[in-house]
Amino acid sequence: MDISKIEEFLASPCDITSWRQTWSKTASWREWFADVLITLIEETESFSGKRPNCDSSWQWGVAKGLARLDPKIVTEWDSEGYPESVDWKRMEKVAKKVILHLCQIGGGERT
Repeated sequence: MDISKIEEFLASPCDITSWRQTWSKTASWREWFADVLITLIEETESFSGKRPNCDSSWQWGVAKGLARLDPKIVTEWDSEGYPESVDWKRMEKVAKKVILHLCQIGGGERT
């Protein structure tokens, strides 16, 4: 995966609506990933992996965003432009590459 495309994605506006309500409308995906990690550290044992940043459907928003890097992540869209069907294994693979790049770890492969 092209690093410049990952950088472009991380700088683009995050479109997870419920999370954006607490940030500016121009908050980026880089800020969303950082916020999830900071929330994990702050909340320790009370951190909700099912509802990070108060959004139970967060993985659908991430899938929608990551589809910009790999359109095959979303296998079906609804009429309003939201994912209706997602290849979750593919999404996980791309998300890991993005996170490892964000943390500046190697070539995007977890060891």
